[in-house]
Amino acid sequence: MPKMNPNVACGLKIEIPSIEEEQKIINIIEPLENYISLIENIIKKTFTLMNAIYKVSNKKTYLLKEIAEVKIGGTLQQVIMNFE
Repeated sequence: MPKMNPNVACGLKIEIPSIEEEQKIINIIEPLENYISLIENIIKKTFTLMNAIYKVSNKKTYLLKEIAEVKIGGTLQQVIMNFE
């Protein structure tokens, strides 16, 4: 029985990146992770602020509408534009 090449699966050759290429990929991904973390923090703070406003505001319907749009699939840009 012939030996199986671990870099070939079902007739498809898998290219394994070199250490230099792997480092380039890591250098791209790490800053993106930081930006994603910042966006998550902005969203959390936005919802905390919206919740505080909701508790003291007479505009409960408006805020509920905005929260529902975000949960259904609104983008961060839409949220920012709605509160400007």
